[in-house]
Amino acid sequence: MSTVVLIRNICAHGDVLYDFNTPRGLSVVPNIYIEGSDRSSLSSCIKVISCFLEHISENRQSDFLNEIDELFKKNNKNLVIRNIISEKIRYN
Repeated sequence: MSTVVLIRNICAHGDVLYDFNTPRGLSVVPNIYIEGSDRSSLSSCIKVISCFLEHISENRQSDFLNEIDELFKKNNKNLVIRNIISEKIRYN
């Protein structure tokens, strides 16, 4: 839950989120698959938020994931942004 609060605070205060890493890695969460040791990237945090949204509304979860996919696809043409998405955010 502390990760969701951190993400919320970053977004609410207009800070930079693209290279966010949790200060501590995420704990093992049932039903959330996180590759290898990737427990502190923004991609892992997106998976946790998505899991919460799934319990609230599958439609909200779907909208959330679709909007993120569209945002990344839209900016994927820029080589610098593509590298940030794959290397920093680790989003596939």
